[in-house]
Amino acid sequence: MSAIRLSIELGMHSGKPIVLFVDNDGAVDLSRDRKSCHRSRHVDRRYFKVRELVAEGLIRVERIDTADNSSDVLTKALEPVVHWKHCRRLLNLTK
Repeated sequence: MSAIRLSIELGMHSGKPIVLFVDNDGAVDLSRDRKSCHRSRHVDRRYFKVRELVAEGLIRVERIDTADNSSDVLTKALEPVVHWKHCRRLLNLTK
């Protein structure tokens, strides 16, 4: 998360947490729950950086519906209508 640190150093960070939208309930739960459970014990401790950043108040992890997750355009093969919907949103185009 060096981008967060860089934005702070450049004076571009507003002081509000950066919102990280995910469409996975398990990821949201892991970011908030500081305890380990039997289902997450296989995850290496070094991958819990998001938890640290949430605890520091630098980021906030929120759930977003899969249909509204524009990052899917970069990671999945989508139907053309859905693909262009997300492209327009990412490019801030009105039509």
